[in-house]
Amino acid sequence: MADNWRETVKAEALHLLGRNEGPKVEFKRSYPGDDKMAKLVSAIANTDDTDGGIYANEKFRNHGFILIGVEGGQVVGYDAWEPGFGSPQEASNEEKVKDKLEQKLKNLIAPLPVFEVYKFAENGVTFWVVLIRPSIDQPHVYDPQGSASVWVRVGSNITPARAQDYDRFRRNFVSALRQEFAGRMDALDNRISRLSGRIDALDGLFGSSLGDFFRTFTSTLSKENRSRSARNIPQATTNGAELSRLGKKDFSLEEVVRSMMPLDPIEEALNKEAGDLWEALSQLSWTFEDDTELAEAIEKVEKHTLPFLRGLGTLVERDYEERYANVTLNVLQGLSALGAVPDFITRYSLVAPKVRLYALLLTVYHVGILAYFHSRPRYLSVLSYLTYGREERRWLPHLRDTVYAGLETFFSLKHKQCDPLSGQIYNYLFINPGATWEALPEAIKRQPRPYHPLSPSGALDIFVEGEFVLGLLSLKPQIGSEEPPRPLFGLYLLESSPSTRIQRVIQKPPKVLCEVLGLENGGLQRYMEALRGGLKGVGGSRPGCHIGGTWWDTQPGPCPTP
Repeated sequence: MADNWRETVKAEALHLLGRNEGPKVEFKRSYPGDDKMAKLVSAIANTDDTDGGIYANEKFRNHGFILIGVEGGQVVGYDAWEPGFGSPQEASNEEKVKDKLEQKLKNLIAPLPVFEVYKFAENGVTFWVVLIRPSIDQPHVYDPQGSASVWVRVGSNITPARAQDYDRFRRNFVSALRQEFAGRMDALDNRISRLSGRIDALDGLFGSSLGDFFRTFTSTLSKENRSRSARNIPQATTNGAELSRLGKKDFSLEEVVRSMMPLDPIEEALNKEAGDLWEALSQLSWTFEDDTELAEAIEKVEKHTLPFLRGLGTLVERDYEERYANVTLNVLQGLSALGAVPDFITRYSLVAPKVRLYALLLTVYHVGILAYFHSRPRYLSVLSYLTYGREERRWLPHLRDTVYAGLETFFSLKHKQCDPLSGQIYNYLFINPGATWEALPEAIKRQPRPYHPLSPSGALDIFVEGEFVLGLLSLKPQIGSEEPPRPLFGLYLLESSPSTRIQRVIQKPPKVLCEVLGLENGGLQRYMEALRGGLKGVGGSRPGCHIGGTWWDTQPGPCPTP
């Protein structure tokens, strides 16, 4: 689906390239600079294209398209965004460019429109598309250096907003309020309807019918077969004649199935825990006025995620046959929509979706590390299939990139490590409250652990090994791809982190890792090459923080023989 959406965007962009610029379409040879880009984006977002006749695909009506790397109706190429977008590799990475552009524009436009960034190639030549979503937050004020103004597009020109534009903003605002109110009422009606249905079902199942059901069943048992009653329950209750003798004659299919085929209690509990987490996070505010409110929201996320993590930890630890690995995959995939902004929310902080996705990041680290150390290959494998968002980006590595882009500054105030986000994850999962540490195999926790300034207990060494494995897992779908690999960033990459255990993994990859990654005689050779290639030219997140370490040039060893 992600690929289909990308191809749809590309096809529409190439279609528009064959037409003229218009109110919602702009062509650029290269990046025009922060101020001009901000003015252009705000003007397109403030403009409504009620006709929509220029689009080949109706679903793009009222979307804005800025094509970069085009000229004279042709794709001429634009490989990397310059200046101010980091290293050449960062300036050519779609995710990095999106995050950097968002950071630049949010200081120049209020509120910032919702937009996406795509990198495409046509006949081997690179071009970019900035897709601006239809806005319900008009007007978007262009405010460079404190001189606020509102701009719109008339044809392909940018002009100051006129009286009729402000009237349109007012009408759109009223319409959005009505939709939000209607959406909230529909949601409330749905919840009331579901609650009513559950009450009716409970009333029916726990009323006289249930008593009659068991009395009728037990009366059919002879003295000779009472000792086999537990085994005969399915046979006795699925007989139509037996059901007809019940006091209630109109059992629904749902009632019969629920009585005869109860849910697996572990699956039911897992779904309940996930539902409780969803319900708790759905109550979080979508706007944060200051860092205090943001800190309170993150604290709530960590509090409400903890029971879910402890349940998952126990499941991974004790599910020796890995019967519930696929169930866990489905439950986690269902939670991936936590970061989606509901249609009835018209105003929200850009960091709000990332606060919710932080819960998923904690979960993928927790499950991945425990699956590795408990040798659960199926649980470890399912993590590479998890996706989120409209484009279905993979949890590994993109979920971490998304959360980092929104919360890095906040976590930097709490942790002095070179990677403050991984520092926060380590502290939460291994120290306080330490749900991952609690569920690790006792043999792992009893192993000698070297002292490290950031972790006197030595637990950081174990965390870094687990994060290294997640980094390898993030590369699995990318091995053999034409695109440059994008590894999972983290503490494991930094030269200041302990690396003894990582060296051992490279030299003697454990069986569970060989199975999950499909390693052959070369061991981790291909993965190490992809890791080095994906991080070439990338610096640390703080001055003086460097990628590398004693494990960086370790010679990969073979997998153990069966």
